[in-house]
Amino acid sequence: SYQNGTGNDYKIAIAQPTFSVAFAKCLNIIEETLGNKWISLAMEPNEQQDARRYFFSKSGIPGVVMCVDGTHIKIIAPVDDYDQHYNRKGYYSLNAMIICDHLMKIRYVNAKFGGANHDSHIWNVMLDTRQNHG
Repeated sequence: SYQNGTGNDYKIAIAQPTFSVAFAKCLNIIEETLGNKWISLAMEPNEQQDARRYFFSKSGIPGVVMCVDGTHIKIIAPVDDYDQHYNRKGYYSLNAMIICDHLMKIRYVNAKFGGANHDSHIWNVMLDTRQNHG
């Protein structure tokens, strides 16, 4: 894992758990300050039309403007809820749902679920959240 090589590096002189906490805090700050500016599901009408044309030419499926998939991000076993992070591939991970457009621009990211969660579960939770909270 990236954390293991960095957090335990003797030149940094910081324990891996401390590094993990600091790294998570930095990611939260980046998400709060830059995420809303650069990552958005909103598309202009001309972007939607370009996306529809692109995806139709590639797949023959009409009306597609974005694609979604989950990816596992390998992590060190967490202290709490470790069973929620052990995935079917045999390692601990976060299951990140990512939505991108026809230009491969990331429009949405959710990496708050452990690797034991199936993509469809994450999708359904996201839909419920958006429906209930706008």
